[in-house]
Amino acid sequence: MYRAIPYAHEGALAVVEHGADPLSRWAMETLAVNLVDGQLTPKTWDPDQQSLLEDIHTYGNNGWTGGPGADNATLLVQELVANGVGSATILGFMVARRHSEEAIDRLAAIIGRFV
Repeated sequence: MYRAIPYAHEGALAVVEHGADPLSRWAMETLAVNLVDGQLTPKTWDPDQQSLLEDIHTYGNNGWTGGPGADNATLLVQELVANGVGSATILGFMVARRHSEEAIDRLAAIIGRFV
């Protein structure tokens, strides 16, 4: 996904979801078309979740490499996880926001402390 998304910019990208790698949150954020029924994936975010995810995205401007951005993201991740939001949700959102593979791996490590 990390490599395919930039190549598909302004074009089509077909993505097949696998049970081990849920893509629903990525699909929601990108308004992906469901190829089974032709419908756009609706955004069903809880507004509070959306706000926290947006803040984590903003704090990831340096790829969550450390410092205040990573520290603040860690607090928000902890809050999301405590409220039942899984790593696939958080990471799917960030993939949709085009964070690099390395940045996603760093964020996954932060999330891994709480799940």
